[in-house]
Amino acid sequence: MSRLVASSIRTRLALAGFPRGSSTVVTFAFDAADVGHPLDAAGFVAPRREGLLLLGASFTHRKFEGRSPAGHAVVRAFFDERAFTLDDAAS
Repeated sequence: MSRLVASSIRTRLALAGFPRGSSTVVTFAFDAADVGHPLDAAGFVAPRREGLLLLGASFTHRKFEGRSPAGHAVVRAFFDERAFTLDDAAS
């Protein structure tokens, strides 16, 4: 067996031990004046112990120049796998 193949197998076996799950990413765009917060960071991570569907958010317009027109905010929100069970029609 070649070293590359053996290395690949070892890597796959090592990664298989990590817990993982699915996630959903939703991108929102706003007029920055409508946000009501300066969004003066790269984003945030929500502590898992809080039990929120929201895992965190990235303020894309702050991280990457030119990702949005001036005066606009782009927020990418990351949700855990429980978001797949939500129903728009539910009350």
